[in-house]
Amino acid sequence: MSEIQFLAIERTETSLVVALLQNVGCFSQDNFFPEWRAALDAAADPKVATVVLSLRRLPYFGSMVLEMTLQLERLLRARGAKLVLCQVSPFGREILRVARFDRLLPIFKTVEEALTAAPHR
Repeated sequence: MSEIQFLAIERTETSLVVALLQNVGCFSQDNFFPEWRAALDAAADPKVATVVLSLRRLPYFGSMVLEMTLQLERLLRARGAKLVLCQVSPFGREILRVARFDRLLPIFKTVEEALTAAPHR
């Protein structure tokens, strides 16, 4: 795989932390697809009960990040796992509120809070 540009993935026994490193403006960006596929593959592991999506490095985001979030949430929900968000900027929280994602997903201040509150199998 080429150098990581868009996503950082950390794994624990039952959790996965996926951090967006920069805004994803277009799914056609060459290096994004392999990184996103790796994140989806890691999230599909039956041992993973919770995925924490960190938006710390994104002061704002658009429909592409919302679509990625929804895709990940559906993948996890289909097998009884959970997606939670963390480190969302005030503007990002407003985007999530307007899109009603705040009703779909819990939002935490830190990765640690998200992992502590997350379900474990």
